[in-house]
Amino acid sequence: MKLIEFKNNELVISDEAYHIRVFKDIWDADSSADHQYSISIFGFLYFFYHPGSDYNYITDEEEKAEIIRESLGLERMDFLTDATYNRAVEVYKRMVVTTSSNIIANNRKRLAKLDEYLDNAVIDDDNVAKYTKAISDVNKLGLEIANAEKELYKDIEEQSSKVRGKIELTIGDKGL
Repeated sequence: MKLIEFKNNELVISDEAYHIRVFKDIWDADSSADHQYSISIFGFLYFFYHPGSDYNYITDEEEKAEIIRESLGLERMDFLTDATYNRAVEVYKRMVVTTSSNIIANNRKRLAKLDEYLDNAVIDDDNVAKYTKAISDVNKLGLEIANAEKELYKDIEEQSSKVRGKIELTIGDKGL
C-alpha cells in the first residue's frame, strides 16, 4: 500500500494514510494552515524508510537523516524523539518494508563494510591477488544488489498499481 509516495517531484499522501490513527495524530498536531511541518515529517518517513527511496544508497543512518533533513529544508528534527512519530515509524515500516527490501538494505550495509575494509587494506606482493579478487567480488555483488533493487521497485510499482487499479488488464489476465 502506498501511504506516502514521491511522484512528479511532489510528496503525495494517500487518503488511506489519514485514516491510520498515528498518521492522523501527526497531521492534527500541526496547527499551521498549510500543514507544512507534518508534510515534512511524512516526507522524512518516506525518504528514510521506503524501499523505493532515492536515499537508500546511504547506509549510515545519521548521515542519511542529516541529508534528508537538508533536502526537506527541516530546521529542526525534534520529532525524531516524539512517541507519536516513533509509533508512526513502526506502523509505516510494517506496511512498506518487505523481506526482500530488508535483505537488500542489509546487503547494502555489508557492501559498505566491504568497501571500507578494502579502502583500509594494505596491498603488498603477497595479497595483491586476493585484493583484486575481492574488488571483482564486490563489483559482482554491487550488480546483484542493483538487479535486486530493480526487481523490488518493479514489484512495488505493480503492487501499488493493482491496489489502486491503475493498470490495464491484458488478454492473459482475463484468461482469454
